[in-house]
Amino acid sequence: MPAAAALAEEISYTTAVDTLCGALQRVYGDAKSGANLLARAANRNERTAANLLAKRNLPDALTMLRLMATVPEFAAEVRRITGQLSTMDPEFERDLSKLLTQYQRMRGNP
Repeated sequence: MPAAAALAEEISYTTAVDTLCGALQRVYGDAKSGANLLARAANRNERTAANLLAKRNLPDALTMLRLMATVPEFAAEVRRITGQLSTMDPEFERDLSKLLTQYQRMRGNP
């Protein structure tokens, strides 16, 4: 069995909540409107975002995909706990994502 598969099978629900929601807390937890910012990033309501920040539950699959696409720190944690380590620094990934978004806006692509 590959190492990544073995690692993924060993992850408990509690560990996943602590790890993934912990990443969201590090990004959005200190902000005054952190739940609102997270809700926007995940395209979910503020109550769902507040529950994620409070580590009450894991995001559903669609929310997880959206967060992986919009929150580099979250994506890095998913890759780390699944054994798919990333070579990119999450801060660099965030800056690169912002740059690509600005470029698309300049070209007129939403």
